[in-house]
Amino acid sequence: MARWNDEDLYLLLRDGGKAMGLSATMPGWSRLATDQEIRDMAAFVRTLVAEQP
Repeated sequence: MARWNDEDLYLLLRDGGKAMGLSATMPGWSRLATDQEIRDMAAFVRTLVAEQP
C-alpha cells in the first residue's frame, strides 16, 4: 500500500484496475458510488493496512 498515494487509490477504486495499468478484471465503482463514497472507501482501505514500525 505504501506505493499508492491517496489520489491513486481513489482513482483505482473509481476507474478500476485497467485505468491504473493493472488487471481489467477489477471494475471501477464510479457507476455505483458517489465521489465522496469512493473517497470514503479509499480512506477505509487505508485503515486495513497494519502500520509498520
